[in-house]
Amino acid sequence: MDLEQDREELLSKHKKELKELRGKIQGIKSSVPKGDKKRKKQATEEIAKLENETAARHAAEMSQLESKLDGECAGEAAEASAAAAAATATASCPDEEGTAVESDMATEDSDVSSAGPKMTKAQRRKLKKEQEAKERDERFAEASKAAVNSDRSVEMRTLTSMLDSLSLRVHQVEADGNCLYHALAYQLHNRKSEADMLSLRRQAANFMLRHRDDFEAFVEDAATQPSESSPPTEDFFERYCRNVAETAMWGGQLEIQAISRALERKVVVYQAGCEAITIGDDTISQPLRLVYHRHDLGTGEHYNAAIPSAAAAT
Repeated sequence: MDLEQDREELLSKHKKELKELRGKIQGIKSSVPKGDKKRKKQATEEIAKLENETAARHAAEMSQLESKLDGECAGEAAEASAAAAAATATASCPDEEGTAVESDMATEDSDVSSAGPKMTKAQRRKLKKEQEAKERDERFAEASKAAVNSDRSVEMRTLTSMLDSLSLRVHQVEADGNCLYHALAYQLHNRKSEADMLSLRRQAANFMLRHRDDFEAFVEDAATQPSESSPPTEDFFERYCRNVAETAMWGGQLEIQAISRALERKVVVYQAGCEAITIGDDTISQPLRLVYHRHDLGTGEHYNAAIPSAAAAT
């Protein structure tokens, strides 16, 4: 049966997706700096959302396939049962002077004429498929309507409209805790490079250490708990800067400020529902542009690059 083969293929697909999900979850866990409670909570929420979405999708796909399999089996069983009942009824009918059989035939003809012609097996299958397709289209329409009105979709439409008016577009970068640095490094070097991203992290950390008075007051001590590898003389601000340089700790406005000043480049941040925020005073060089998303991921925070619309996708 074709549906049995489809079931095996679906199970194989689910197994592969679960393996990929485990790898993605491990990557999310690895990106959380030790002692960073805020990022750990965000990672936990993101992981839970990914697991729930995957489980719901797998259940829906399997339920849809099982309903098709059950429907086909039930249809075949019903046909066999009806045929057996008809044979038994015919065999048990009396045939005195042919009147009983003739009466039954007349009744059957009357039923057929009133109820319409009996559907063939092929017609029933076609009708069942059409009904399933209609129900599937209705479910997809509802899901599409919900997706169109989701916070993520509304935000993306707003950002796209804003960037289109400036002849810009979103350039997606990885959501691995390094998104801010990936987005800026891509614009600086016109390529995706782990080394460029790490270099930018170090530049931000070193600038913050050299200008401690400008940044220290904005760093929360609770967000930089010491780890086993922390030097005994390291204070919370030094620890924070070391996390900026060496871990996948998420970067925000402090790090944008540090990078803007270290590179002497203006950074413009676009976000839905707000005016663009400009950081830095440089008016000569081409500004670096970021797109800030509140609803792009399960964590709700993510940076992408904003690049000229004419730029080729890489």
